[in-house]
Amino acid sequence: MRALGVLIAAAVLAGGFTPAPHADTSRVIRLISTFDHADVVIDREPYGAVSRGDVIVSFDRLANAAGQFGRARGAHVGHDRGVFRYLSPTRMRIDGWTSLPGGRMHVRSLVRPLRGGVVEIDVVGGTGAFAGAHGIVTVTPHPTTVRTLLVYRVRLS
Repeated sequence: MRALGVLIAAAVLAGGFTPAPHADTSRVIRLISTFDHADVVIDREPYGAVSRGDVIVSFDRLANAAGQFGRARGAHVGHDRGVFRYLSPTRMRIDGWTSLPGGRMHVRSLVRPLRGGVVEIDVVGGTGAFAGAHGIVTVTPHPTTVRTLLVYRVRLS
């Protein structure tokens, strides 16, 4: 009987020293971005065409592509703003913010083309519910040019 008591006490003590499992800090967020407006800050020659040195600030409205943030699919959940600095007519760098319920995510990197018109951008930080966010966002164009699918794959620290 005493051996059973020692075994139970040892199991209880060992359980107290077992590391707790880490909470999953990864998130996938799917959004539909609808173009709102853009401001051309710098327009280098040839004027009216995208060229090296151009700077454009774009503003978009964001809706849920799936139910999330306690809201239904299609619900308005935020907005984003990005400053695009063109290195050539086809290469650009972005620095921007995505504002969502509970916080914001910061994106900043070269815009990397993938297949089929899809591009990838780095997520480099965040605030509030997205504090310490790091990962990527893929941007997939819809058949219309005013809408895109944004898929954020981030880890929160």
